[in-house]
Amino acid sequence: MTVKLADVAKEANVSIATASIVLNNPDTKRISHKTKERVLRASEKLNYVPNVAAQSLVTNKSQTIGLIIPDIENPFFSTLAKKIEKQLREENYAVIMMNTFEKHKTDPMIIRTLRQRNVDGMIIALSSESFNDDQEIKEVLSSLDIPFVLVDRILKDFKANQVYFNNKLGGYLATKHLIDKGHKRIGHISTKFHAMTGYYRYQGYLEALKEAKIDLDETLIKYGDYTLKTGYEYAEILYNNGVTAIVGANDLIAFGVQKRLFEMGLNVPEDMSIVGYDNLNINDFVKYGLTSIDQNIENMAYHAVDILVKAIEGQNEVKEVILKPEIKIRKSVAEFK
Repeated sequence: MTVKLADVAKEANVSIATASIVLNNPDTKRISHKTKERVLRASEKLNYVPNVAAQSLVTNKSQTIGLIIPDIENPFFSTLAKKIEKQLREENYAVIMMNTFEKHKTDPMIIRTLRQRNVDGMIIALSSESFNDDQEIKEVLSSLDIPFVLVDRILKDFKANQVYFNNKLGGYLATKHLIDKGHKRIGHISTKFHAMTGYYRYQGYLEALKEAKIDLDETLIKYGDYTLKTGYEYAEILYNNGVTAIVGANDLIAFGVQKRLFEMGLNVPEDMSIVGYDNLNINDFVKYGLTSIDQNIENMAYHAVDILVKAIEGQNEVKEVILKPEIKIRKSVAEFK
């Protein structure tokens, strides 16, 4: 015989509404600890299994959130996904995660797919190319009838809930740190500016050079992807061009630079100073700990989930949260004399 919510409520001597609140959110502060224990014991005793489909029909809610990530192999996004899922679990939401593999034409398809799965809302980190080729994705997002939040990567001239870091400030801090250490020939390895994050980090690099009255040498700017391969390919070219320091648009690029330099018999920071971006956890454990721009991923996840949950509950105000990056200094930068 199937055990129903009413059976649990009767066993615990509480109302059906109280039993529902406790079983849907055991951490709730609305119900006393003693009552929660009774409900949970009754549920366990009766082997109660919630009928999610039935609950969804009654509440018109699936308690499920769609999470779209551009590249789960990128440690930044895998960490972000983990933090978001943890936050959503605390809010009693399950997560359906899908990966676009940095293919911007995939973004609209995945958004439509998740909507067909009846998710209550979405948290979306767009693929990098959506920054410049954004018409279709704007149309798809505008047609959504559920709340969503854009994280990390946003769209130009598009009003939506969004949480992202001040990437221009991050690029500025990375470059200024090298300038303050005496470096003037500073290479920059970035994306091809199809990524919003790469574009603004480069703008920060330019601002720091301009402030220090250092002329821009465009031969020191290299473009690729947010990958180890990109950093690896350009490390030797920049070194042979007289560069004494390199800013990588993310930590993977910086690690690629380090790898190639080590193969060349060079040392960091004695022969080349490097600053990365993202402050991945691994930075504390690698040889020559990487100085990097820290983006508090947990803070980003918190704000994204908070905005989305409140929107699902009926808060209609569109919110934009711009977070401030900081530089985490380790041992990959030396004074240039």
